[in-house]
This record gives sequence, structure tokens and C-alpha cells, in this order.
Amino acid sequence: MMERFDELKFFAEIKKRPGMFLGSKSINLLVAYINGIRHHAYVNNPYISPVPIYDNFNDWYMKKHKIEDKNGYVIWWNHILYVCANSDYHAFDRFISEFEEYIAEIYNVKLPEVK
Repeated sequence: MMERFDELKFFAEIKKRPGMFLGSKSINLLVAYINGIRHHAYVNNPYISPVPIYDNFNDWYMKKHKIEDKNGYVIWWNHILYVCANSDYHAFDRFISEFEEYIAEIYNVKLPEVK
């Protein structure tokens, strides 16, 4: 039997060892990795998201930063890249910080400690 995907543990592991999972500390690689996880899950069960907490992050981020996007072009990662002067490396750290604030505020949880 396949073990259930632990979303918070996944983000904790990515935070601690981004190079091991992504190759390097990169917001673009992280987004691609998450999209790969979503695709794999969709192929196996299109009705259940493997990352339900992450799925609501964009709405929270847009509201927090008072970003109005009537056309649907702005998403969290391209805004973070913009405010980090297109530094993929620094944008990764900014995402982790924003994500930790989001889960604390909305879900009252922290990323777990990982070895």
C-alpha cells in the first residue's frame, strides 16, 4: 500500500534540503516540482489534490499583498520573483517565509522538524 503524501513534511524537507529535491535552491524548480506532483496525482486520482494547503496559498498571498488581478495573470511565484529582483535563489527563501506565515495564520501549524 502506498503511503499518503504528507504535504507539510514535503515543504519542511524542501526547506531543509532544496538541492536534494530540486537540484538547487530555485523557486522555478520548486513550482515545476509541485506541478509534477499534481500531475502524477491527477493521473491516478483526478478528484483529490495532493497539496490542498498549498492550493489556497495564492489567494492568501494575493490578499495579503493587496494584489488585484482581474485577468488572472499574476500568481504568487511570479510576484515573488518580481519583488526579489528576479533572483530565483532569494525568491525561494521568500516563498518559504511567506508559506510558513500562511500556514501559521490560516491553519495554526508549523512545518514539522525533519532529520
